[in-house]
Amino acid sequence: MLIFLGIAAALLISYLIVQFSKGYRFDIKDKTLSKTGILAISSSPQGAAVYINDKLTTATNNTLSGVTPGKYKVKIAKDGYSTWEKEVEVKEELVTPIEAVLFPSVTDLRPLTFNGVINPKLSSDGQKIAFGVSGNGKDGIWVLDLVDRPIIFSREPRQIVKDTNFKFSGSELEWSPDSKTLLVRVTAKNDFYFTLNPDQLNIVPNQIFSVQNLKNSWQEEKRSENQDKLARLKLKDSEIATNSAKLIFSPDETKVISLQGNKKILYDSKPGEIPNIPPKTFDLPAAKSYIWHPNSKNIILVEDKKISIIGVDTSNKMDIYSGDFDPNVVFPWPNGSKLLIATSFNPDKKPNLYALNLR
Repeated sequence: MLIFLGIAAALLISYLIVQFSKGYRFDIKDKTLSKTGILAISSSPQGAAVYINDKLTTATNNTLSGVTPGKYKVKIAKDGYSTWEKEVEVKEELVTPIEAVLFPSVTDLRPLTFNGVINPKLSSDGQKIAFGVSGNGKDGIWVLDLVDRPIIFSREPRQIVKDTNFKFSGSELEWSPDSKTLLVRVTAKNDFYFTLNPDQLNIVPNQIFSVQNLKNSWQEEKRSENQDKLARLKLKDSEIATNSAKLIFSPDETKVISLQGNKKILYDSKPGEIPNIPPKTFDLPAAKSYIWHPNSKNIILVEDKKISIIGVDTSNKMDIYSGDFDPNVVFPWPNGSKLLIATSFNPDKKPNLYALNLR
């Protein structure tokens, strides 16, 4: 008899353990097993305080199990950083993930160039910036690498062409889709076009006479690339009007911002979700331009004399810079640690590139 009771007790304990792991909790009042959910909370940086309905509950990175299904006000805070807040719905027998990105409340500004920059252009892959320099014996076009390199490699800007018979320093720049070629338009009495290798000093720049053919080729390459990305997002031309819209894809290619006239829409389609479910859509707030943060979870808004960051669901907007800057020169560092802007604190001098710390 004792053996059977022992077996029954073991089975009951095993059953309760399984139900507990599924999120069930025993309700003492009703004497029933109730379904609960799980909150998996993480933040960058880690170690932030987590408040549930204004009550300090835990710290990131942590998991809260046995949470009664329902809506909760979640606040994540850390000294020196922006506060993240959102209403989160916990569902029974499901894990609700929270991934909060916190940005410094006060950002420092550090110069990256000192001789002035002309027409800075970010490469298509976001790894380099090309710009012109005029004066101080450095006249020409320079390239600054943004990727992290071993300490033995210099991160100083390098010159890729010098001013000679042509004033390259004041030219217009355009990167190829693969970021391996820089197209330069020099305006004198007429327009002259050259292609440059951004990884070396171009002693004899390659002059281009059929520039429209080259541009058409690049445009077709970009269009084909966009079509492939849209297909992976399960979006069609007719849905997003690719012929007239400017598309800005997130670095992880799971989201796209469509700019068409006054319409500014974000489409979010995460891989691994239920097939054939249409992407989530969000109406973006008004801004001069929209730039993806490298984490694909935040969007940088370039506004009038102000730069802000919001989440992909348009929540948790935070101002990170206010002041004069070139709205066409706002570039994120590839690892997301900095934001590059062009500004000048002396109206009589050319702007330089500055880095805003985002960590």
